[in-house]
Amino acid sequence: MFRRVFPLSLLTTLLLAGVAAQAKAPPEEVARLGQDLTPMGATQAANADGSIPAWEGGLEHKAVTPEEGYVHPFADEKPLFVITAENVQEYSEHLTPGQKKMFEYRSGYRMPVYPSHRTASYPQGVYDAVKANAQNAELSGTDSLSGAVTGPAFPIPQSGAEALWNHKTKYVSRGIKGYYNAAVVSESGQYFISRVLRYVSLKYNQIGIQPEDLKDNVFLYYLTYVLSPTRLAGNIVLVHQMIDQLKEPNMAWVYNPGQRRVRRAPELGYDNPTLATDSLGTHDQIDMFNGALDRYQWTLAGKKEIYIPYNAYTLEKRDLDPDEIIQPGHINQDLTRYELHRVWVVDATVLPGTNHVYKRRTFYLDEDSWHIVAVDCYDQRDQLWRMQEGHLINFYDVPAVSAALEVGYDFEIGRYVVAGLDNQETMPDFSWYEDASFFTPSAIRRHGIQ
Repeated sequence: MFRRVFPLSLLTTLLLAGVAAQAKAPPEEVARLGQDLTPMGATQAANADGSIPAWEGGLEHKAVTPEEGYVHPFADEKPLFVITAENVQEYSEHLTPGQKKMFEYRSGYRMPVYPSHRTASYPQGVYDAVKANAQNAELSGTDSLSGAVTGPAFPIPQSGAEALWNHKTKYVSRGIKGYYNAAVVSESGQYFISRVLRYVSLKYNQIGIQPEDLKDNVFLYYLTYVLSPTRLAGNIVLVHQMIDQLKEPNMAWVYNPGQRRVRRAPELGYDNPTLATDSLGTHDQIDMFNGALDRYQWTLAGKKEIYIPYNAYTLEKRDLDPDEIIQPGHINQDLTRYELHRVWVVDATVLPGTNHVYKRRTFYLDEDSWHIVAVDCYDQRDQLWRMQEGHLINFYDVPAVSAALEVGYDFEIGRYVVAGLDNQETMPDFSWYEDASFFTPSAIRRHGIQ
């Protein structure tokens, strides 16, 4: 059921006036964290019929090996049922418009639904930070965040913008080094893979820091090297993402091997197409959503119970080949796993006087992790155009929840893009971290020329 529906007039006033939202939760609300609410702000209890269980701490921290990777904790389970075009109406109450469109879009599409497991878990330092955020974080307008560190800024959100900031500030680790390969898939199932090596230092996600430790306003540093295909190899992208983007916009640079120089790239944001998606994805669709919120009006629509891709450990198997994942029209749904979970629903509509290729979007955020797990994207005619899915797992060696695979479907042209095809690469290193000196334009110039 939906709850906490906020008047549109109130949200519009907050967004357009640019005043500080009254985001600090009162003491009695903060006290609920770790009680009837989980430390991350989710409803701790099971749903009415028990099909969504109570949260009991999630998966425990556990080491992984390069040979085995992330062992599936529920590998022996069988689907409770499979949703197909023939029975989709029976389950439509728990499906998003984008999910229902998939059954019209491709014959043979199916969604295997398994028992639900609330596996989200995080280090205690993250829970401590989130509780402090509930007391201290503030959001001015849509993009000026203050008083938050290390985890979701608003565990008890009062607006759609706050909920989206929870996704942006979700905890993954303080750094990542690894491959994040993507494939653009034609309607017939032909594809090419862009092999990308990425380095990320998340200054915000350091455990134990205080808001004053982020006085330089840097949220994260992001550096990617494109290794293949040949026509894209050698391209380098560097981003300094800011916390308060009203105070200081994000900074980005690109290195092009043909030009052999580094240049500023202010176009790396909003609805500009990303390099490795052949225009099937926009920059603010990376990681399901990132970047500034200022082109949209954000409405917190409440909670709903939805079948979402969850505990998708099969898609993270170390010996899985891209040919086993990629099929015409959609990924191999036999490898997927859907579970019934509560999600926060946030509607975004383009503000008057601004523009974006998506006139409106609806975001679905997993209540236990604040990770966006699905997005419905509408064109200028208000027609459903594209749909995104993030197939989540708990990377329990951290522990933290993130997507094993992200998929974006285009309903008009029958193509899709899938990111996270790193199964046969070296496993991601979540302990990696470098300071600002690693992420400078001069540093990428040296790397690009070598």
